[in-house]
This record gives sequence, C-alpha cells and structure tokens, in this order.
Amino acid sequence: MAVVRIVADAVGRRRRALLPRVVAVAVIAAASALSAAPTTTSGAADRASSGDVRVPVPTSAGTGDASGVGGHWVRSPSYPVVPSSTAIACTSTRRCFATGDNGASAADIVGTGDSGRAWTAWAVPAGTGGLNAMACPSATHCFAVGYISPTQGTVVATVDRGTTWIAQSLPAGTADLYGIACPSTTTCFAAGFDRQGFGTIVATTDSGADWTTQPVPNTSFFPAAVACPSTTECFVVGTTGPYHGEIVATTDAGVSWRRQKIPPGILSFAGIACTSATNCFAPGTTASLTGIILTTTTGGKPWLSHATPSGSAFPTAVACPSSSTCFVVGETSSYQGDILATDDAGADWIDEPVPSGVGFLQGVACPSPTRCYAVGIVPSGVGGLVLVGPAPITTGSS
Repeated sequence: MAVVRIVADAVGRRRRALLPRVVAVAVIAAASALSAAPTTTSGAADRASSGDVRVPVPTSAGTGDASGVGGHWVRSPSYPVVPSSTAIACTSTRRCFATGDNGASAADIVGTGDSGRAWTAWAVPAGTGGLNAMACPSATHCFAVGYISPTQGTVVATVDRGTTWIAQSLPAGTADLYGIACPSTTTCFAAGFDRQGFGTIVATTDSGADWTTQPVPNTSFFPAAVACPSTTECFVVGTTGPYHGEIVATTDAGVSWRRQKIPPGILSFAGIACTSATNCFAPGTTASLTGIILTTTTGGKPWLSHATPSGSAFPTAVACPSSSTCFVVGETSSYQGDILATDDAGADWIDEPVPSGVGFLQGVACPSPTRCYAVGIVPSGVGGLVLVGPAPITTGSS
C-alpha cells in the first residue's frame, strides 16, 4: 500500500496530466501488484545552439552519465502568469503558441514571435474549458483540442497566424480530446474520449469544416497522443485495459486502425513523434514506474525499448526535429521537471539540466535541433512556465 500511496501523491501533484484519467488510475492499481527492476542507460548526445536567447553556461552535464555535450534550458521570463501550461506548437524557431489555464475554468492561448522574449494573449472562443494539445501544420494554420465540459470536446483553429481562433464542430458524443496531429492544413487526426468514457479518434480532410469519427480497434483503448507523418499514415498511443500501453496505427487515412505489437511491461504511453512513416519515438512508463522510450525505424514492426536515465519516471511528450535528435519532457520520481535528449536516434538518452523551480513538464516543441520550447507547471502545481533551450554546455569530456 505504501507504493500505491506514493503513486497517488505523484498523480495528485500533476495538476493536469497528458495521460488520460484512466491511466492515472491504472498506475495506482498496478503499482502494488507489479514490480520490475528499473534500468539506466548511458551514451552520448551532442547539442548545438542558435542565438536568440542568451543562456548561462554551467560547468557540468547535470545528472546524466553520458559523455560529450548536453543542453541547458532557461525559463522564459516574460511568459504570462497563468496557473498551468499544457501544450506548445511552433511554426518557426521564433514563433510559437502555447495553451494554458487561466484559473477560471477557461483556456488561454498565448503566442511569441521573438523566441519567447515577449508573449501575447489571444482571444479564445467563449466556453472553451481547457486545451490539451496543439498542432501547427503551416505558418498560418494551427489547431488546438480539448474540452468545453467533461462531456463535450472542442477544436479551435486559426488560419491567420493566431489573430483569430474559431471553434469547430465535432461529431456528437465526442468528449475530452487529448492529442492532435495535422500532416497538412486540411488533414488532421485527434484522439481522446467519448461521452461513455471510451476511446475515440476523429478526423478531418477539409481543415475542420467537417470532423468524422473513425473506428477504434477496441473499446478499452484510451488514446493520449497522435503523430501523423503523412495524410494517410498515423500512430496513436495510449493505454488499454487491463493497464497496458497500446499503440495503434493506420496506413489508409483512418479507414482502419490496427494494434501494433510492443515490448511487455509497459503500463502507459503519453506521447509520440514521427520524423517519417517508418521512424517514430514513443515515451511511456513501465509497470515499475520508471520511464521508457520505444523507437522504430520500420513503422512499428517492431518497436524497440530503451531505458531512460535513473529517476525519470513519467515522460509525457516528445519532439524530434530530425531523424536522430529528439527531446522528451516529463517528471522525475521526485516530482521535478525532466528533460531527456538523444542525438543517436534513441539508442542513448541523457538528462539535460533543468532550472530550479520547474515541476511537471507537459509539452515540448522543437522547430529545429538547436531550438526547443517546453511548457509545464511549477512544483506546487499552480503556475505555468515555458523553458527555452537547448544551449550547449561542456562536460569536460572529449
């Protein structure tokens, strides 16, 4: 029961997790019954920097045991004071949009056009309760998904660089949506829950004028995130009962979705990123409550598992600006913000230094290998933030 209590506390500290609500319950239920020895990994990852934000350079590489070069992140000092930051998407290295919570049961969208030096709040359609994920397929078009109420989902979209956001209509019965991917300005796929509490996937091929419900492989699948490397090929990750991570994929634009075989012992997934139809990365949590990252170079046939550095417990989002370079954000077992990086296609992962005062990180966007933005909350759970990075730091190793 002690393990259950610890996990319940961890879940409670996360004001708004990207994992579906049922996954948090699954973690608590499974923790007392399943145990496996956590593993660590070592390796090398090199980082470079572009010069928009000046970053102080420390003298050590943080907690990772990899040699070479790591990255350093700084908090955007001008980010608005909002209770929570949930997702971020970028149209360039300088222009990004972040979603948040204004503390009054309403969503916020803020944007920057100067690499995070200044942020502007945009008007969100009235009644939008919260936004969980965002995708920007072009410099002008962005889509964000979430909910109006616990039983009514929403999509809001802009076609004018964020100046105006308009709510779109979803199929009847669609509730909270957790993930979205838009491989083009006309085609998007979103996933979440319906009003009965079952997993659902919805899609549009006309920029959101019409959204349609797509078949889900089984009713116990609870989606958390979506990646679509093309308009016909997509992956959705999440959890299926009883308490197992799940990945489903389509190669026919959602006409059919098929379950993919994954390594055993994975409790849940919360994020996925694909740099091509064959090359994808999916972070998750094992039954022993340690982080794990799956990779594939064959479109999921098979998926290979890679351990995360010791202490990484709840990875929740991933961004991959190239086929070899990825960044994963989440939370450590001690409730601190966690950023992992690889530059060898996921074979090795290192911890990157995170500023003090950073709690659960919920989203990440990397418009280039040298410029990323991560959003999350402070350790108390009330207060949103944005980190900008990675700037290079030298470990002293050759």
